Amino acid sequence: MKGKENKKIAKTLFIELGLSQADIALRLKISRQQISKWVTKENWKVLRNARLVTSEQIVQRTYVQIGMIYEKSEEEERILTSTESDQIAKLMAGIRSLDRGADLATYIQAFEEFVNFMRKQDPELAQRIGDYQMEFLTIKASELSKN
Repeated sequence: MKGKENKKIAKTLFIELGLSQADIALRLKISRQQISKWVTKENWKVLRNARLVTSEQIVQRTYVQIGMIYEKSEEEERILTSTESDQIAKLMAGIRSLDRGADLATYIQAFEEFVNFMRKQDPELAQRIGDYQMEFLTIKASELSKN
């Protein structure tokens, strides 16, 4: 049972707190190689990155890029070039593809809100749900890494 507990703690430290594999190994007195195996096998990097970048943030940055293209053409008092129009079309296509389905960050955010709500209602049930949540997110991360 100690191994499963260490793995769960290691996963939290890696994903939620962003600690390095070396730091986690030192804290838990586990080999760095073992941490690396868990990170690789269960796609912890995908989960950690999903916490850092949401679809909403990407969409906002993309709109800023589109705005910059328009501002440049306005400052130069000209119409958009074909290259700029193509860039805008590609950026807009990227936004549309983000809107098609939930990404890992969206799942994480929704689960966090739900589990926080459940903690107020039934802390024990919230803990059990949290365990299933991590299993679900691990599966989704694996699916996304294959695409």
